[in-house]
Amino acid sequence: MEKINLVDFQKRKLKNFFVCVYVITKKIKIRTETSIAERELNLLYGIDILGYRQVLGIYFNNTHDNRFWLEKFEDLKARNVEKILFFISPDNKNLERCIKIIYNDVKIVYSPDNIFQKITQFFAEHPSRKMQISLKNLFLAETEEEYKRDLEFFKDFYVDNKLIMILLEKNEPLISEFYQYSHDLRTLFYPYYTIREMQKKLNKLNTLDNLCTNINEVIENSLPIINSFEIGRNTSKIEWLKFVSNLYEQFSDELEEYISG
Repeated sequence: MEKINLVDFQKRKLKNFFVCVYVITKKIKIRTETSIAERELNLLYGIDILGYRQVLGIYFNNTHDNRFWLEKFEDLKARNVEKILFFISPDNKNLERCIKIIYNDVKIVYSPDNIFQKITQFFAEHPSRKMQISLKNLFLAETEEEYKRDLEFFKDFYVDNKLIMILLEKNEPLISEFYQYSHDLRTLFYPYYTIREMQKKLNKLNTLDNLCTNINEVIENSLPIINSFEIGRNTSKIEWLKFVSNLYEQFSDELEEYISG
């Protein structure tokens, strides 16, 4: 696979159909004329019908411009993205509103990782691995019955930590709601290890000798990450074929055109 440069990345033709598009957020430090500031970075990537990954764009979140995300999705449309089946939203209402305008029939799923972050936000930057895995498993149990069992185990283990109990109780309805989807869809919607690895790599932008000053410099320094990331697949070919077969049973109308080629 040929490595892309900055111009290629910003102008290249994208895949025409994505089964799922994710937003990975990470706060990074940037250098301004007068100080060092922190900005929220958003990396959008999608999984195409063959199970391959493609980074669609990297942006600073802009809460002061209602048209910001609308323009970004208009650009994706102009670069060949015809359809997005699922969009995993990080609880950004403006972003959701804008993608619905451009991709009317996109199905928006509340990001499980956003719920994860809400529960762990008051703890150390890196909660214990045991806690992280236990929380991840609450979203990805094989069945709802197993989820309820794992939830009780989790509560019993952290019963003395009042803050965790309060945050868990507040977000429990959102976790339960996630079980309206099948296990294979939930696994697609919550690529836990991919998110953690990408956030870890993006964090290296905070350790550069010369911090980035604008989004182009951020992208330029992220190109090695992007090139490496896009070489990988979402799952093995066998697992992906099985998943697409199951998906087709539920969404044949949406998939027909893109499967037939």
